Amino acid sequence: MRLSRLRPWALSAGLGTVLCVGVSSAKASELRDFSPITNQVLMLDFVDGKAHHGKLLGGGNDGQVFLTPLDLSRATSPTTYQVTVAGKPVAVTAVGRKSKGQDFVNTKEGTKWVPIHSLFLVLGTRIERGSRVEIDLGGLATNKRSVGFTFDDRKIRSETIHVNQIGYVPSAPQKFGYLSQWMGDLGPLSLDDVEGRPFSLVDTKTGKPEFRGRVTLRKRKAEADSGVADEAPLGNNARADIYQADFSRFRRPGKYVLTVEGMGCSYPFRIDADVYREAFVPVTRMLYHQRCGIPLTQKHTAWPRPLCHHPSIRPILQTSHRHLDKAYGDGSAHSGVDEAQKVLTGEKRDVWGGWHDAGDWDREDWHPEVSFNLLLVYELAPKNFRDGDLNIPESGNGIPDIVDEAKWGVDYYKRIQRADGGISCGLFETLWPRPGETSWTDSMNWYMYAEDPKMSYRYASIASRLAWCLQMAGKPRLAPEYIASARKAYTWAEKNTRPGDEAKVRDDRVNAAAALFRATGEAAYQEAFKKDLQVTTPTTWLSVWAKYDQKWGAWTYVTTQRPRMDSELKERLRQATLNYAKDLCLDTAAKRGARYGFDWNIGTGWGAATLPRTMPLIVAHALTKDPKYLAVQYTTCDYMLGGNPMNMVWATGLGKRSPREVFNIDNWYRPDGVMAPGIVPFGPHKPVEKLSGAWDPSFAQHVMYPDVRQWPLHEIWSDIRYTPVTNEYTVGSNSEAAAAYGYLCSPRR
Repeated sequence: MRLSRLRPWALSAGLGTVLCVGVSSAKASELRDFSPITNQVLMLDFVDGKAHHGKLLGGGNDGQVFLTPLDLSRATSPTTYQVTVAGKPVAVTAVGRKSKGQDFVNTKEGTKWVPIHSLFLVLGTRIERGSRVEIDLGGLATNKRSVGFTFDDRKIRSETIHVNQIGYVPSAPQKFGYLSQWMGDLGPLSLDDVEGRPFSLVDTKTGKPEFRGRVTLRKRKAEADSGVADEAPLGNNARADIYQADFSRFRRPGKYVLTVEGMGCSYPFRIDADVYREAFVPVTRMLYHQRCGIPLTQKHTAWPRPLCHHPSIRPILQTSHRHLDKAYGDGSAHSGVDEAQKVLTGEKRDVWGGWHDAGDWDREDWHPEVSFNLLLVYELAPKNFRDGDLNIPESGNGIPDIVDEAKWGVDYYKRIQRADGGISCGLFETLWPRPGETSWTDSMNWYMYAEDPKMSYRYASIASRLAWCLQMAGKPRLAPEYIASARKAYTWAEKNTRPGDEAKVRDDRVNAAAALFRATGEAAYQEAFKKDLQVTTPTTWLSVWAKYDQKWGAWTYVTTQRPRMDSELKERLRQATLNYAKDLCLDTAAKRGARYGFDWNIGTGWGAATLPRTMPLIVAHALTKDPKYLAVQYTTCDYMLGGNPMNMVWATGLGKRSPREVFNIDNWYRPDGVMAPGIVPFGPHKPVEKLSGAWDPSFAQHVMYPDVRQWPLHEIWSDIRYTPVTNEYTVGSNSEAAAAYGYLCSPRR
């Protein structure tokens, strides 16, 4: 969904405004959690109330917020707390705070939210293992007068320790846990005394340590994790010194916690050969939940919904407007004028299918990438997948489910295809979703783009690849119709490229030519591929922003085995593929504190902190079997699955902590409002100065304390359903995560 798709809901002025909505007379909050983060610093988490979103969830103003606000003056005073350790009073020498909002709601008075606070109590002495700690909260909480725990760093969790909560594969070349903590207005936690301290992997069943090591420094807080001009001066993404616990040599399957002496332990995690299937299945099934034109049934999901956007419900109106000329991702109606009404052809299309793009219902030109990502990872690791993996309607047909989900997207365009071969981008609508409406009650006009050469080339690419994968899956009889359809689309695109189209279609033409050469072996397609190819040397990048993107074509060609291939060209592209993976992923992971591989010059935002964009590593590893590519594939996924400063598993419903509020209107209307699992939101976004509406990241950033410009880049995120730039997603981005986790699954027996 594009930013302006969202209804411009009203904004309240700031944190002071929200505190007057539904507030009780007493200043007291609810204690949500408490734990030590070291043996000298305690962490208390408060939440200031609860929210109700109302009935008009897609943009109405009937929500309510009920607050019992924390007395911030007393909460940040060391004298408020009475702490005893082993029965003896211990002074609180300082209190730090960081606060943000969650559960943002549209009310009649504007948009309100529930503040949440993390408080850090610095003690005047260290706590010995086995000591009982009691904390009198001084009346700050409505639900607790005091709390206590027995300090045992082998059993009690510390927020400072970050691990992959899904788990680690025994054979993974690198396995790390990380230590860091930013304490708000107290700044970063100093961990200088942790250097060389013992850590252990403790079996959760037996309580026995099964591996021991020593903590080492990984990266100082001032060292950049990005080459972006406005981010590099801020230091690393945790804005704190990062220490590491290396247990790469440990391979024994089981369930463990990482414990650090004098600190605490991590969330539990598994070590298991097929641990990544726990992430792969829900992240890939998210695509089933995005399917359009069919009902989702209880047989296949606990998130069912009725039939949507099908011509049996209402007509889908054909237009003469090409997506290539202007995308109507924001809707065709602006200033009260529905432009699509001016370009109607009078035809009604009997087509359905594809995926909802994100939290709304339209199609975008990147949707073929979903099929490409799924098919490519299947092709490179076919033994990892089988029929029945995903519990989708096609399960049981003898084709691996990952191929069937990719086929769902290909078949949408195949239905759209005209007799002469042309392909359209598909469905678009009047505007953003209307308040109170879901995909199955959508009352907007449903339109169809006209055919254009860009989408026709894109379809030719994925239809050819599907044919190849169907043959791999033992269904060769299904392949010829897709090859024939791809040929028609390619030929149509060649004949219908208009003046001014050339620069827009070149990359898709080169990708389609590579795929058709693979599928047919015909020299003409190889020559067309070579003619358009921009990757002219072994060190030329496969994709350069705003210039060209030919990675699909290059990856197709280097993984092709055909007689009469240009061996010199193939070797050049092979080297370019390996250099691309090195530059984009290997080198950046080596420089980053938590070893995730992603473009050094891409800033925080749009999935940079949540999506394992590792296809360059996958292809490089498939070509070479070199473990260095696989090592960074693992460490990148580790970061996205919990090994980050927020201890967040970036997929709804996974791990011990994951996003709750994402921009998915259909899920908002469930009785419990719980999101379907496997949605990977865009996540943290760098500070934004302007404040223009709910679609802007500053909508949540402006209520953060301290000022958002002081926060670690990868903690600048709030559970807020209304902000697409941080809490929406696309089917394209989710398919990248599906491919990354699928490649790391264990081969099926």
